[in-house]
Amino acid sequence: MACCFRVISLLLLLSCCTLADPLEDAARILARKIASRLAPTETIQIRERNLSSASIADIARARQIIERTLRKPARPVTSLPVVLTLSENAREFVLVAEMTKSEDKIVEIATFVRTHDSNPRPAPVLERRLLFVHERQILDIKASDGQMLVLDPTELASYSLENGTWKKSKSQPVPALPRDPRGRLILEGSNLTVHLPGKMCSGTFTTDIVLDCTQPAAMFPLNGLQVQWTESRNTMQSGTLPEAYSAASINGAFLTAKQDSRIHHYSPVQKQLATWDDWGSDFVTMESCPGRILATSAKAQESIQLFEIRNEKPVAAGASLDFNGPIVAFWPLPSGAVAIVKNTDTPTYAAYQIQLDCGR
Repeated sequence: MACCFRVISLLLLLSCCTLADPLEDAARILARKIASRLAPTETIQIRERNLSSASIADIARARQIIERTLRKPARPVTSLPVVLTLSENAREFVLVAEMTKSEDKIVEIATFVRTHDSNPRPAPVLERRLLFVHERQILDIKASDGQMLVLDPTELASYSLENGTWKKSKSQPVPALPRDPRGRLILEGSNLTVHLPGKMCSGTFTTDIVLDCTQPAAMFPLNGLQVQWTESRNTMQSGTLPEAYSAASINGAFLTAKQDSRIHHYSPVQKQLATWDDWGSDFVTMESCPGRILATSAKAQESIQLFEIRNEKPVAAGASLDFNGPIVAFWPLPSGAVAIVKNTDTPTYAAYQIQLDCGR
């Protein structure tokens, strides 16, 4: 009889272990972290965002668990909006809760390990397509439906595709730029904005370019952050993060490429976690590959590679892609990036569209 009792007890124990739910555990941990940030009269209102390969039902379940775990105050006075994000890397899923209290941004994180997958995802594949070759340095470029805008240090020009060749149509001058020029072009429908160090140009693009460059510098979105060019320099600034060549938010933490030629990894509260020097000064994050970063190489910036951050350090997540010269500008696209390369064989600059298949 005692033997049977021990066997039954063991089976019950194994059953409990088998039924353990990593998502539920992570959601409860995150709920406790959120609760520690709330005053007795505060409650939250959650908005979901799924940037992972998990189903919408998973992020909805995480929200429900958090809401059940948090005790509602008897007389709530304040309701704080919380953005709940589910992202991932090759090893684990990441739940991130973001909220603002008294103008302070609060970020809390909980992770849970992927279950075994008998059909693992293939390694990500990087592909490139030549968009345009220019005799002057290209700062940024937009191409769609036979139309193209090219920003260089002297002008913003439009091109039309005629018999397989780009023909220049219109152009507008831009203000004088620093010795090492940088610029960002944003096109939303027919509305365009050109962000330059110390200046911003706004206008429209239909058949012609209309541009007003009398406005002061302003913030623009980049890699999950709001950034602004530093006046008269080739660096950018974002909130209280240090001045840098590139910056990004990933899984609630931050990355910056500072002027000491090192990448700096910061916690959600901007405590430095680690540094490394095997990346170049440009990197991007992409909507199609949450939790991953596409970075240039430290050696002359002539290649790019996909990385993940594990244990606060970068780990390669795919093969590198080489170019015929250094990458002088690097901008994110929803499913890839745009790389501007200074050709070593000819005195020209080439713009490439980088396409990334994350194996989903």
